Amino acid sequence: MPSRGGEPFGLITMEASASRRPIVATRDDGVPEVITHGENGFLVEREGLAGLVQHTAILAGDAALRRRIGERARQIVEQGFTDKPVRDLERVYERLLSLR
Repeated sequence: MPSRGGEPFGLITMEASASRRPIVATRDDGVPEVITHGENGFLVEREGLAGLVQHTAILAGDAALRRRIGERARQIVEQGFTDKPVRDLERVYERLLSLR
């Protein structure tokens, strides 16, 4: 995801992660909140074409790394960006309402 500015969240990173795909993205606005370098993808500097090429080549050449990072990406999406956070917040609201 070679964003060049103004990427507040990057929904495509969620979609790719949910599909167990590792991501190579620029370190832009909200993207580092979703991608942790080396864990569920790779981050490169904005305008960093060499970094994009380098990390894409690394992933292209290593099937085991692609699988490991892709699986971790899926785990991160499931833990932090699916209905689990919503359910957790609902429980907090329910608990607060029961205190009335």
